[in-house]
Parts: sequence; structure tokens; C-alpha cells
Amino acid sequence: MTSSKRGLTTALSGDGELVSVTREALGGSEIAVVRMQRAPVNSLNLALIEELTGVIRELDRDPSLQGMVLASNQRAFSAGLDLTEVYKASESHFRKFWGSFEELWYTLYMSRLATAAAVETNSPAAGSVLALSCDYRVVADDPKLRMGLNETQVGMVCPRWLQQLCARTVGERTSELLLQRGYMMSAEEALKFGFVDEMVPRDEVMGRALHFLEPMVKLPPNARATTKKQQREAIAAMCGPHSGTELWDVINTEECQTTIENIMTALRNKKKK
Repeated sequence: MTSSKRGLTTALSGDGELVSVTREALGGSEIAVVRMQRAPVNSLNLALIEELTGVIRELDRDPSLQGMVLASNQRAFSAGLDLTEVYKASESHFRKFWGSFEELWYTLYMSRLATAAAVETNSPAAGSVLALSCDYRVVADDPKLRMGLNETQVGMVCPRWLQQLCARTVGERTSELLLQRGYMMSAEEALKFGFVDEMVPRDEVMGRALHFLEPMVKLPPNARATTKKQQREAIAAMCGPHSGTELWDVINTEECQTTIENIMTALRNKKKK
């Protein structure tokens, strides 16, 4: 990783620069703006997952930082998990991949930093997981934008910790309906259900995310971070190897693999047009 006071860029991988980080002064402290940038839509493959996890951990260890915005430089905030990582995957590869994703989720969800998601573009499935893991979510007022936990539409299930996180965010009954249907919400619906906290014009999304962070970074940091940790540790404790076992039992079915194959074929055909 190379760094400067105003700009910090992560190490390169085979895919190019997967994550960029800039630092900004805010509220008498410093915050980091972390942007995913795996073209074209920030599909979460193993490389991006591991890179993003490492970046958040490094920022978490920096005592000069008190806040972070998670954002995107691509056509989507994140299109979710890279399906090529789970299509016809061996059990060992799937467990490694899923374990790495849970590690990313845990690292972001339990970060001592005050966090905000700046969602300017589509954010299905795991993209929405990243947004939900932040303390605050700002979404662009764009009629074409869609976000939600649509795992059932691709033949998968949400792990138990994610079901609890969704229920905690939008309420038990709304969560039941959203998750069973794999419903993709418009930005307006996401705001209505409480899935996001604000909806603003796209060019104001980052500003509103920073607006949320400004008073947060002025608080006594240990008191704020400890309160956050205590609020979140029960759900965080639900992830682990057992989660991977339950998901593998679903991923490894003909139903799931056929659904994933059909989706991948449809995406390839769409690119040809």
C-alpha cells in the first residue's frame, strides 16, 4: 500500500487497483473515503474481498482516524458476490470464499470507526450487505436504482446473521417478506422500509454521508466505539464455520447451480447486445 496525506491507494492485484482510499479532515479529526473500483460493477470476488478487508483493518488500527465512508468508483455500488466464485465450486473453495466474505462483513460491521455507506448506484445482494453493515446509509434519488437482499432469486439463502441484521434494521415482518421474496427495492422503497436512512440527489450523497460522520467523530471515541461493539456483538457472534456449512448445503444443490448458470448465461447474452 502506498499512501499520502490526501490520497492513499491500496496495493495492486491481478485485476488492477481494487480499492482506493483518500483521507479528509472532518470535525477536528480525520476520516477515510474507501472506494471499491473493480470494473465494471464491483462484483465481490476473492481478491476484492481480501483487499477490502485488509484496507478496513489497516484504517481501524490508525488512531488518527475516527470515521469512514464506503463508496464506489464503478457502475454499481457493488453487484454482490461474483457468481463465478460459487458456480460449480468445490466445497473447499466455497468455504474459503464464504469464510473470507464473512471476515469482511465482520470487520466492517464491528469496526470501531463511525461508518457511512454512500450508495449512488445499484446495490443488490452482498452489495446491500456491505451497506447494511455501516452505521448509516445514504442512497441516491434515482428511479433506476435498485437494492436489496435478493438471494432467493439466485437460488441462495441469507445466512442467519444476515436475516437478523435485516430484521433489526427494518423490523421482523418486513424482513420476512423482503427476504423470502428476494425483493429488490427502489431507493424510495428502501427509505420507506428503513433499509436506508436518507435519499438525496446523487451529487449530494457523499456530502450527506460526511454530514452524518461529522458529529460522530467529535464524540469521545472509546465511549462511542464500545457502545457500538456492545450493540452489535450478538449478531456478529452468529457468523462462523456453521454458517458456511448451511450455505454449502444450499449452494451444492442442482436447483441453486442451475439458477446461477441461467443468470450467468443471461448476463453474457446481455453483454453481446
